[in-house]
Formats: sequence, structure tokens, C-alpha cells
Amino acid sequence: MNLAVAFRTVVLKTCFSIFIGSSIPIVLSENPLLNNSAVVENKVVWTDLDQNASVLCKSPNSEPLQDCFWEKTNSDNTVATFHVPATYEQISLGYSYYGRGFPQGDCGITIESIESKDFGNWSCNIVMELCTTLTGTVQVFQMVKPEILNKEELKELQDFQNGTAKINLTCCINYSTNGSTPPDLHFQLDSGSAQIEANSEHTQNNLLSCIIWVDAIFTYQQNGHDLRCRADYASYPKTSAISEPMKLNIA
Repeated sequence: MNLAVAFRTVVLKTCFSIFIGSSIPIVLSENPLLNNSAVVENKVVWTDLDQNASVLCKSPNSEPLQDCFWEKTNSDNTVATFHVPATYEQISLGYSYYGRGFPQGDCGITIESIESKDFGNWSCNIVMELCTTLTGTVQVFQMVKPEILNKEELKELQDFQNGTAKINLTCCINYSTNGSTPPDLHFQLDSGSAQIEANSEHTQNNLLSCIIWVDAIFTYQQNGHDLRCRADYASYPKTSAISEPMKLNIA
């Protein structure tokens, strides 16, 4: 048993013993207190290897915390437990406190320089006054870049009508996150966003989320420009969610 697990056990036993022989009733509420749920800042966090990412649980109405623990379930079903000290010192090597502080009801962890073992489910246990314990879960996923599927067709684009070339372009991102909202996909020409809202189609299944740019029109004057596909998600670092560029070369 590591120190964090041992300390968590002591805290919970102490909470339980407070009520033994006491006239104060133990209430398992059904509120946010009622369903014993903490307020989670982001239920899904997208990040990548060697980047920093933060997970955060809060008490309802920013009520002060007495203690806090996070648990990470590993791929082999073992559980790593992290005790978050109220002094906000380093939690463990590579893990530091994140949030406004216990008096404001915040308990979070910043995972520094993400490793493969850090992806997966993180669960918080926040301890409030009268030892009310609330829980929450955050899923940390490895970000994947979107991909333009019909690259070869784009390479062979011919200027055949009124000085323009027309093509249907498809961009997809691998997405399988248990029903969470998929990222928004957009085509982007150089640093600007191509205007595709009027003639785009979106498709989604449990593996892929795609956007199809119907009748995309380019001219030889755009040769040398870079076409990319961009995925926007609440916790995406914007510079990392962009496909490899395709340089336009209309014959």
C-alpha cells in the first residue's frame, strides 16, 4: 500500500469514527450533494505525449474542501492513488496541484509532460465538511490529428472549367470516446479558414467523425498554398489538432 492509499484510508476511517456514537445523522445525499457527484471542469481532456494537461473537480457552490484524492485506473486494472495536499506542494514527481485552492472548493492535478500511462480514466474523491465525499471522473485521451483522405485526387487536380478545378474533399478524425461530443472539423487554407459552411456535410459513427467539402473549387492562382484540416475541441491545443498540409498544385 503506497502512502497516498494509506492516507486516504486514514481520512475515511477518521470521518467514519467522527459519527460513531454521535447524534449527528450520516446522510448519503442525492443532491450534487444529492448524487454524490463533484463538479467536473472538463469530462474529456484531449492532449498528447510530452504536453501538460489538467484535470479538475470542484465542490458545488465552491464550498471549502478538507481533503482530496485522485485515482488513475491503469490498463492492467491497477490503480494509482494521488493524495493532493492542502499546502499545494508537488503531489508526486511529474504531478502538481491545479485549481484556485481548497478554500474555493477546487482540487485538480496538472500532469506534466504526459506519458502513455497517463491516458485513461481519472477519478476524484473530494472531502468536504462533515466528511461528505463527492466523486467525479475525467477521461484523458491522446489527441490524434485529422487527415485529408483523398490526397492523391488533390495532387492530380486539373484546371478544366472557367479557370477552376472542382473536387469533393473528405477529412476525418479517429473518434471513439463513449458518446462524448466530437471535435468540430474545418478545412483551412494557409492561416485562414476556408468558407465551407454552405456546402459541407458531416458524418459520424463510433469510430470516425468526418466532414466532406462538396464541390470545393480551386484555381491555379492558389498553387503553392497549403490546405489543411483542423479539429477544434474545447481542450485541444489549437496548434496540435491540424492535419499535415497538402500543397495545392493545379495543372
